Amino acid sequence: MKIIPIACILISTNLMASQNQLNYVIYHRQIVQAEKLIVNEKFEDALKIYEQTFSTYDFVFLREYKVATQLALQVGNHERAFAYLRKGISAGWSRKSIRKNKYLSGLRDYEEWKSIKEEYNTLYRQYEAGLNLEIGEEMHGMYKKDQWKAFQGLFTFSSNAQDRFAEKRFAPYSEKRLTRIIEIVDGYGCPGEKLVGNSLWLWGMLSHHNSISQRHAKQDTLYPNLRPKLLKGIQSGEMSPIDFAIIDEWYIIVKSARKEIAYGYVHELTQEDLVVANEQRKEIGMRSIKTRNGLVDIQNKTRMNFYLGGQPWQDGKITVGSKL
Repeated sequence: MKIIPIACILISTNLMASQNQLNYVIYHRQIVQAEKLIVNEKFEDALKIYEQTFSTYDFVFLREYKVATQLALQVGNHERAFAYLRKGISAGWSRKSIRKNKYLSGLRDYEEWKSIKEEYNTLYRQYEAGLNLEIGEEMHGMYKKDQWKAFQGLFTFSSNAQDRFAEKRFAPYSEKRLTRIIEIVDGYGCPGEKLVGNSLWLWGMLSHHNSISQRHAKQDTLYPNLRPKLLKGIQSGEMSPIDFAIIDEWYIIVKSARKEIAYGYVHELTQEDLVVANEQRKEIGMRSIKTRNGLVDIQNKTRMNFYLGGQPWQDGKITVGSKL
């Protein structure tokens, strides 16, 4: 009885992927199906969907390899766990991140762990070879300047003073950066994980730009010009829908003075908002808030790490209140 629904999921997502020229919204929806199985503790069935995804798409986001490694360990298949660990390193899984994942300590007693340590540099160079290092260095440089300007704004204590600083001192530099980002997107594609690696450079700069002030957001033409390009980047696998959601949520809530509903990361949701937020999530291939919260429960129960994203605003459950 278990195999039939899994087979249906794999067949239907395979057909949709071929018909949509490997549309990555389909990729992310397929992963969401696996996550629902994880929430129901059907780990082997979930792993089958991850494996199907790996065989269908040439580019795989690092997070999926991280989760698949742990699922394989959870079901007792150490050979598959090591295979996905290798793939993860080839996709940019850092030594530090591997060490911090306590769940992976179950692999350390195997002889193959020594081989992984010996192969690490070779595997990681495969990841670096697939990146546009020149664009990556440029993005990193812009990000550092962006962070410094944002840090200066912390010393203006009142809300009005922060808005004045952001509009007069931060905005001009941010607009130059965004103009250059649009040029990069037009020339090379979205500078996300696929192009420049596992960084928060694009995410950080655009979130800052979109949160300057309500007045700036209403007048801004740069992000509205960039937004459809980012949505195309989700479809092509150049951008994570989670990164887009956080960027876009800042724009929505700042421009509307927190009156419009977004994805549930920055703006606390009410029960009445939940349907709207889940529809917006579904449209770009994101998991529902219920599924996310279920994954947090499984993390707490098993000690696996599903790298759910949304930090620093939301690294646990997304709480839903009710209107007074």
